[in-house]
Amino acid sequence: MDSIKNSDLDKLYQEIIQEHAVSPRNYGKLVHKTATKRVFNPICGDDLTIEVEIKNDILQKISFSGEGCILSTASASVMTELVVSKRIDDIHKLINNFYSLVTDKVIDQDMLIALGDAIAFKNVKQFPIRVKCVLMSWDALRMCLKGNQVNE
Repeated sequence: MDSIKNSDLDKLYQEIIQEHAVSPRNYGKLVHKTATKRVFNPICGDDLTIEVEIKNDILQKISFSGEGCILSTASASVMTELVVSKRIDDIHKLINNFYSLVTDKVIDQDMLIALGDAIAFKNVKQFPIRVKCVLMSWDALRMCLKGNQVNE
C-alpha cells in the first residue's frame, strides 16, 4: 500500500462514495423489523430512517430510506453492507471505529481494515459541518441496537 499515492487513494475513495450515492445498497423498507430509528439534520435537511431485523444477537437484515446528500446516502449504504450478518458486539466496535476515523482520533491498521469501504470517509474530518452527514446513519444504527425495538 505504500506504493499507492495519496492522490490515487483519494480518487478511489471518491469513486466509492459516488458509487454508493448513485446506487445505494439496502435502500428501502424491511417487512419484518425489530427496530427502527429516524434521524434528521436540520442544518442540511437530511432525513434518514434505519430499519433492522435482529435475531439471536445477529443483525439479519438492515435497510435505510429517506432523503439525504451524497455523503449521508453513501455512508448509510456503505454501513449497511458492512454490518449485515454481524454480531451486535462486533457492530458496536465497527461503529466506534468509524467515529474515530471521521473525528480524527487514533485508529490502528486492523481497525482500518475492518472498516472496509467505510475508510472512504476518512477525509470528511477536514469539513466539520459534513461530519454530521456521514455519522447520521451510524447514530441511528447505534440507537436501534441500543433499544432493539420499533420506534418510528
